[in-house]
Amino acid sequence: LADEKAGGGEILLRNFIFELIKMPDIKISVFTPDEKDITTKIINDYPDINFIIYKSSPYYFNYIDEINLILQKENFDKVINFNMFVPFKTVVLQSHSYFHKLNRVNKLLRPIKKHILKNKLFAQNNAFQNSKIKNTDFIAVSQIIKNDYCKNFNISVNKVKVIYPGVHLKEFNEINKNEIITIGMVANSSINKGGHYFLLAMGILNLFFRKFKIKIIAPKYNKDLLMRFIVTIFNLGKNVEVLPFQKDMTDFYNNTNVVVLPSLNEAFGLVTLEAMARGIPCIISSTAGSSEIINNENGMIFKRNSFLNFIKTIDIMLKLYYTNFDRFKEMSNSARKTAENYSWSEFAKKVTEING
Repeated sequence: LADEKAGGGEILLRNFIFELIKMPDIKISVFTPDEKDITTKIINDYPDINFIIYKSSPYYFNYIDEINLILQKENFDKVINFNMFVPFKTVVLQSHSYFHKLNRVNKLLRPIKKHILKNKLFAQNNAFQNSKIKNTDFIAVSQIIKNDYCKNFNISVNKVKVIYPGVHLKEFNEINKNEIITIGMVANSSINKGGHYFLLAMGILNLFFRKFKIKIIAPKYNKDLLMRFIVTIFNLGKNVEVLPFQKDMTDFYNNTNVVVLPSLNEAFGLVTLEAMARGIPCIISSTAGSSEIINNENGMIFKRNSFLNFIKTIDIMLKLYYTNFDRFKEMSNSARKTAENYSWSEFAKKVTEING
């Protein structure tokens, strides 16, 4: 439940637990393999939660057996698992499978990647074979994730339900036009999140004298030689503000007109809903789960396998902002209305309703 440098999966799990706490007649136990996750402060802050720490075994089946023994002893009414290696009755799938990630790698490099992932590939495959014995039901955070697991593990489509994550709605005021548009991006891991891809596209647009500012969250920027090289060679220095990890994203969103999510692999992309909740239109990769809630009215989608299409899509958004701001405002309002359809309370309710 700590929020320091939490990724999307941790944020989703934390908000799910917070919603469970609000529900009447529910007692919650939270399992974790790491004592460092459960500080004295967390125990004091959440006295209604029973924290159970189990030993994390490096041997897959020992690890499963230990948790099974605890579950049998406790006799819970419902077990909801967010660990895709442990297929109990209900499992929330919130990241791509390792088979999917392996297949995204260039064919020449795939044998090396396969060797690196061999233990995880083996463990995950065993988990999903066991899931058929346990008659597990799955919840995927997007259709993209559902397709991944159904394809790679031969899971029946009827066993996987898509439930989109939620968002905390903020106060919404209609946007005002700035002299220069600011485009934001979160690149906590530049390769998968598309940090280099994004800066390269913006560098090319800069050569064509497009006006823009960039606000990019890139904690590893100083050590990322390629990212710094792109900024230098395309003379983006004056356009770019590089930010470290942001525990509080408020300032980032308040000073951004468009958010771009160019991820290669993205189960959903909570940044999309967070931006839309503030009326910020998004440009989303076709490989991101959040593209499933985007249409031409509330944002834009680009084809991730076409760099040219990515550049064109950004350019269309730039022209819309500068030449047809009324239409841009309509897109902003539509983005907000879309976000209003997704709440954490509704997410938690739908998840808990699986299996009764």
